[in-house]
Amino acid sequence: MQPRRGRGQSQVGLGVIMLASQLLNVGLDRIPPVTLATIAAQVALFLNIIRPPWHRYDACISVLTVLRQGDYKRILISTFEHADEWHLYYNMVSFLWKGMRLEQRMGSRRFAILLAVFSVSCSITYLALAKTATDFFHDGSYSRQCAIGFSGVIFALKVLTHQLESAPGTWTYLSGLAVPARWAVWAELVLIHILVPGASFIGHLAGILVGLAYTYGPLEYAVSCLDKIIAVPLARAGSTHARGASYTYHSGSTGRRSGGGGGGSWSAGGPRSGGPGSGGFWGAAPEYGGGYPPRPSAPPDYGWSVPPHDGPAGADDGDEDAALAEAIRRSRQTYSEESAARRRFEPSAPPL
Repeated sequence: MQPRRGRGQSQVGLGVIMLASQLLNVGLDRIPPVTLATIAAQVALFLNIIRPPWHRYDACISVLTVLRQGDYKRILISTFEHADEWHLYYNMVSFLWKGMRLEQRMGSRRFAILLAVFSVSCSITYLALAKTATDFFHDGSYSRQCAIGFSGVIFALKVLTHQLESAPGTWTYLSGLAVPARWAVWAELVLIHILVPGASFIGHLAGILVGLAYTYGPLEYAVSCLDKIIAVPLARAGSTHARGASYTYHSGSTGRRSGGGGGGSWSAGGPRSGGPGSGGFWGAAPEYGGGYPPRPSAPPDYGWSVPPHDGPAGADDGDEDAALAEAIRRSRQTYSEESAARRRFEPSAPPL
């Protein structure tokens, strides 16, 4: 999308109100944390609640501004700015549903890494496509086209969503037209280009190519490697925090609420326990008063998991209070041995 104005005093218009209504209708407690934080950050950026050291127009990305003028920060920031409130509204509503499904499926930490990789990859792919079009068609206008917005990442997520959730041979409806699910993103690319002349065709195409690169190419390997690299210090931090925590058992439910409709479990310290394959996000967060709550019987749909802390040798890994249980067992054993020793040396009472 081409930016139409610089960063001014953005008002809360109808588009922002409709977006807030969509979020409330879904339920904030049902939206996974990374998806919700991504939407909130972009809304705050658009409304100038977050005031970065650049104007909105200065964030758009093009071959001219990046490759020729050397403004490389646009590779990172162009994805999160939007031209107007309706651009923001349609992007965030589309991202809401894709983010909810993918984050529940992948886990919060991996989904956050995926968004970061997709954001940078879409910008780099856009520059490569625009430079190629400039050289191939001998038309400098492709180098001057300045794109902005989250649409490229959304198209990449569309490719991934169709790959994961669409069975082979299925069809989907796009503006009343039935198209094969595997070709839906390509049909949407053409349809948006026809219906929305100001939309960036190259930016959307870049998103599709990035999604295909993840599905069939090296980006999935890159995301997996980053996930493993980040998991190591987080696991160490969680283990260190657990060893120094106070093992006070909490059997009540104070500070915890359970969201309906697969909303996950939330505690006073924040959401806990991750979705399948998440492996945690920022480590353990004890409830008020110290200690860790018992593990749920079944993993929630999404969120952060509490990594297991190091217990004594031979302790059951599934027991959250293994260290406390071991200390109690040793204390009882010592008390029993001392009592038996005293009974051997004490005289027995005379018979009545």
